[in-house]
Amino acid sequence: TFLGMQKSADKVFATRGDEVTYTVCATNTSTQSGDIIQNLKIQDQLSEGLSLAFINDGGTWKDVSRSVEWDLGNLQPQDHLCVSFGVTVETLPGSNITIHNIAYGMTDNVGESYTNDVTISVILPDVDITENSNPSDVVFYDNQITYVITVQNTSPVKATDVVVTNEIPSYTTFSTGSLEYFDGNQWISLTDAADSDEGEYDSGNNLVRFHLDVLQPGEIRLFKFVVTVDHNVPNNTYISSHARVTMPYTIPKDSPAVFILANPDSDGDGLNDKVEATLGTDPNNPDSDGDTISDYDETNGGSAVDTDGDGTIDALDQDSDNDNISDLDEAGDSDISTAPVDSDGDGTPDYRDTDSDNDGISDKMEAGDTDLSTAPIDTDGDGTPDYIDTDSDGDGISDQTEFNDAQQFGDDVDNDGIFNWQDTDSDGDGSLDANEGTGDSDSDGIPNYLDANDSDGPNGDADGDGLTNGTEDSLGTNPLNKDSDGDGINDYVETDGGSAVDTDSDGTIDALDTDSDNDSISDSREYADSATNGTDPDNDGIVSWRDTDSDGDGIEDGIEGTGDTDGDGIPNYLDTDSDGDGIGDAREYADSVTFGSDPDNDGDVNWLDTDSDGDGISDSIEGASDNDGDGTPNYLDDDSDDDTISDAMEYADSVTLGDNDVDHDGIYNWIDLDSDGDGKSDQSEGYGDADGDGIPNYLDANDNDG
Repeated sequence: TFLGMQKSADKVFATRGDEVTYTVCATNTSTQSGDIIQNLKIQDQLSEGLSLAFINDGGTWKDVSRSVEWDLGNLQPQDHLCVSFGVTVETLPGSNITIHNIAYGMTDNVGESYTNDVTISVILPDVDITENSNPSDVVFYDNQITYVITVQNTSPVKATDVVVTNEIPSYTTFSTGSLEYFDGNQWISLTDAADSDEGEYDSGNNLVRFHLDVLQPGEIRLFKFVVTVDHNVPNNTYISSHARVTMPYTIPKDSPAVFILANPDSDGDGLNDKVEATLGTDPNNPDSDGDTISDYDETNGGSAVDTDGDGTIDALDQDSDNDNISDLDEAGDSDISTAPVDSDGDGTPDYRDTDSDNDGISDKMEAGDTDLSTAPIDTDGDGTPDYIDTDSDGDGISDQTEFNDAQQFGDDVDNDGIFNWQDTDSDGDGSLDANEGTGDSDSDGIPNYLDANDSDGPNGDADGDGLTNGTEDSLGTNPLNKDSDGDGINDYVETDGGSAVDTDSDGTIDALDTDSDNDSISDSREYADSATNGTDPDNDGIVSWRDTDSDGDGIEDGIEGTGDTDGDGIPNYLDTDSDGDGIGDAREYADSVTFGSDPDNDGDVNWLDTDSDGDGISDSIEGASDNDGDGTPNYLDDDSDDDTISDAMEYADSVTLGDNDVDHDGIYNWIDLDSDGDGKSDQSEGYGDADGDGIPNYLDANDNDG
């Protein structure tokens, strides 16, 4: 036969849903003019797994035979023609699935001829997926992690309905608005909602999702999202993430997992390295200051605790409570894994407790010295240092009792330089405290171990201050010290001979009150000043340490204070003219009620201000008279002569001219109504300069001489 048939397809590989175009060609191969192929028909039966998509070139579909047919008429020698049709692949993809297809031609005169066998391999698309992160190794709480997912179609067929998902890793939170895709040039934002774009954040399942309708062979797509590391992520936790790609008829494929170490704790002390960097502790040493107390304990789990407020946190402080006993000594043992000791069980460990045995005596007093390198003192040698020993001298009288008694009787009764609670013979009478005990043999209110004379009784006067032991016991004063509050004033004087005098009614009697009148000036200072200025400077019958206005100027001592504004050797609270301006404080204070205490707003009250109205003229020159009769004394009046020219201007002009009494009438210009003596009032002449001679009219007796 001279009928040649050839068939081809536009795809070698396909997957379900792909469209394939077949082309069938017929050729009259004869060179003889009479060899005409008559009534050529081409038929192509569709293989199983294919459905018709379209027919070109006038073909028809035969449903029964599932074939396409063309009636093409005669074909002249050497003529050639082609027809085509399209099919859709319906076969489920799988391994080694091949669709075969052969067409044939029928004629009236030369019989049938078949095409070659055209095969299509129906395969699954293959999409690779990878993920990387930034940072890629270590993160801390509140840090952000950026994940980038890469998908690539590595197969020769397109991939459809590709879905990429990524669960939000544990201990992280999705960062709203962080979804993006790369368009080949730049990153483009996607919305978090499940809308028309490719990305979404599925909050219900806590994952991100990207959907691709088609991924062509060889095509690469990149997607990005961001998470924030949660604050509660445990130390040394690995944050793991992986992406997944799914497509119809394929097994889901996962990317290799990405691991990032979160909150590394290099020294294993319970504080992550970021916290230690913030605190300034050593991330490679669980005990940065070497006191055998872990950094974790000393920072309460990560806080900048500074017990003594010295600017150095406990974890770096050798003496956290500043009690002169090293934290190393107060730790309790050398094992940093055990909690630091709390000797008195008050919830505060010794290294932070300024009274570790709760005896009322500070650890600093019981330390023995200020050298942290020496062991704290152990007075009775019982192996328990005084700061945690409830009976430091081993006399059978608790430190707490001895400390409480010291509040009335003093902490070193026999003045031997040893505190009573460390002294085995506190009263220095030769009898041990352990033998004398806390009783009171002579009923004088003084316990035996503190009473050098156990037989003088309540009528005795152990300190010789004029008050009997019994009286002092009832008053609460120290019968062993004639000046119980140490202000230099005898208890007898402060009690008016034995009465519970409480001048300021604060609940503490004067004999025990270091500021009896509550004027903020200590009794000791007021008593010392009385040696020079007398005990009752204002002669009101009240001694200064009980007088809230010792100089009687109407200004309380607490306001005047102990300064000496005028440098005359008399403190302001005792000085009736504190600024030495010749105007008494009493007058200046009284005037302040009407004119204010600081009319020139310079921060100095009038009675301490040598120029109260700030006009440049000292109060001592202006005085308290009222030249213009306006009710304002000159020293507070900014226009003392009421000539409408301010005192400040008149004073300044006086300085310029070198003459503060131009007409030499014995009256200063600023209080002279006719300063130049020309018969014209300063007010009428004013401040101008009519003749331009540089002298203002009110000071120029001749306004025409120029």
